[in-house]
Amino acid sequence: MKSKDQIPVTLIVPTVASRADLFRRVLIHFELYHYRGPILVSDHSAESDRDILAGVASKFRSLDVTFRYHDPELPFLERLADCAELATTPYTALHADDDFMHFGALASCTDFLNANADYAACKGRMAFFRIKNNDLKVSGHRGRTRNEPNVFTRLTRHLSSFTATLYSVHRREQFIESCRRTLETTRNVIFWQYLSSCITIVQGKLQTLDELFYMRQQNTTGWQQTLINERDTEHWPYLITSPEFSGYMDEFRRGLLAILEEKAGPAPDGFSASFEDALVWLVRHGIAKQQMEPPELREEQLYKKFGDATTAEARFLGTCVATAAEPSRMRAQGLRQLENQPAS
Repeated sequence: MKSKDQIPVTLIVPTVASRADLFRRVLIHFELYHYRGPILVSDHSAESDRDILAGVASKFRSLDVTFRYHDPELPFLERLADCAELATTPYTALHADDDFMHFGALASCTDFLNANADYAACKGRMAFFRIKNNDLKVSGHRGRTRNEPNVFTRLTRHLSSFTATLYSVHRREQFIESCRRTLETTRNVIFWQYLSSCITIVQGKLQTLDELFYMRQQNTTGWQQTLINERDTEHWPYLITSPEFSGYMDEFRRGLLAILEEKAGPAPDGFSASFEDALVWLVRHGIAKQQMEPPELREEQLYKKFGDATTAEARFLGTCVATAAEPSRMRAQGLRQLENQPAS
């Protein structure tokens, strides 16, 4: 990696004291890959617990970690926007406390955005992994490039074959705007994920590089799976049964159209019908992961590399799996390797 002063992106890591073990694990991942960029932690622990995560971070002196303390009731997107406002870099990237970023791809994303001013965000390929009974399962996390020069076409195609942008590298000021405008517009957690992504697409183009960018660990006891297990009507698939669903869809639709007109002017003839069709595809995606466009061949080819132990992708996955399973051993191994390096 480049030196700290040259890394133009701030990683925002939301977490809480009850997840201290996961927070330590993600710091081990940063340390293993010698990441030297700024890391801004959004700690929304109770006041009595605010020394717990700071105590964990104090054991990682090579990392550039800063804490921002938030009220536990502050909305997630507001916490992200507040952290982004504190950042001094031109770009920000969200990093969950239980995920694993590939820092070479992070550098590729910032290089791309530096060279392409008409792009609002950039990411690479993403995947999930799950360990159950010592059996490793890997699955794709669909992502597409949306580079249509016409913003109305770009938006409808984005809605019809949805790509989540939350974990992309964003231009800092545009990321703040997408978070804040979303909170002003919609009440539902699903639709704020959709709306913040759509606002990004209205702000500019989205590039998805053909590099492994981010590994996510699937957790059967995590927040999302818990909501599904509890048949929560604020989340897919039971959202469709909620008496509030039509209201959520209407505020999303109206809010997005208002932002689109503000940014791009009046819609062209024929857009209304295309937009309504795209909303139907978005619901299909939410319920059954259906998309208008077929899977991209280049994406499928990258996923196949996880099964070939000789590839860089398989080796990175192996390190992520090992860090998830035995973080202390991986840290000790990394520190030994660092100690054995010759002095420069």
